[in-house]
Amino acid sequence: MSMLGADALARRDLRLFVAVSWQLLSATETVEFHGEGNWQLEFIYWGDWGSC
Repeated sequence: MSMLGADALARRDLRLFVAVSWQLLSATETVEFHGEGNWQLEFIYWGDWGSC
């Protein structure tokens, strides 16, 4: 999964950005647990991080 404009979200609403990041981490842990370590989600945050 790619999160385009993640830098804009972080600048606009840092709390929401952090909440989304925690939800993605939780989803990753759930998939890993139920997949018995055979599956892994990959998330890519796209943006201009120099301006954050």
